[in-house]
Amino acid sequence: MLSGFLQQSTGDVMIGGEVMNGIGPSARPTSLIFQNLALFPLMTVWENVAFGLEMRGWAKGKRKARALELLQTVALSEQSEKTPGQLSGGQRQRVAIARALAVSRSGSAVG
Repeated sequence: MLSGFLQQSTGDVMIGGEVMNGIGPSARPTSLIFQNLALFPLMTVWENVAFGLEMRGWAKGKRKARALELLQTVALSEQSEKTPGQLSGGQRQRVAIARALAVSRSGSAVG
């Protein structure tokens, strides 16, 4: 319900003091990390992290810079050019976390 994939039967869903009723998943200030991580196997690690930024219209250079910054945050900067299949399970989880952080409200400026 928080992410907007399910609708509540009663009451309001509020995020940051704003009512989210009727607002779809793509317009909510939330991110999901799926149990299966849903990483793109043919993309590099940095491309996976930057994917949401590309969908939001960020320029490639700014996407890559933000992705590399987040990969450093999750201690994966040296893995940026690998594909998810070349990483351990724990490393793939950290890629998914970095991808979710990339599209957080604090990183929402279009580049």
